[in-house]
Amino acid sequence: MKKSTVLLVDDDIDFVNANRAVLEAAGYEVIVAHNGGEGLKLARENRVDVAVLDVHIRNELSFNKLRFD
Repeated sequence: MKKSTVLLVDDDIDFVNANRAVLEAAGYEVIVAHNGGEGLKLARENRVDVAVLDVHIRNELSFNKLRFD
């Protein structure tokens, strides 16, 4: 059975590392981006089941741009 994939987008390295460890220990595949542009690229290139976004990231990432088909 395929693991569910989580896209984690945050520029706080400590937050990313802590949450990645918890999610992977729970059996999720985790893809990490440290900025909005990278997050959008990874979302387009990968089949992501859920995205965890830093709403305070200041660049091209926005809720309006993320739409999962």
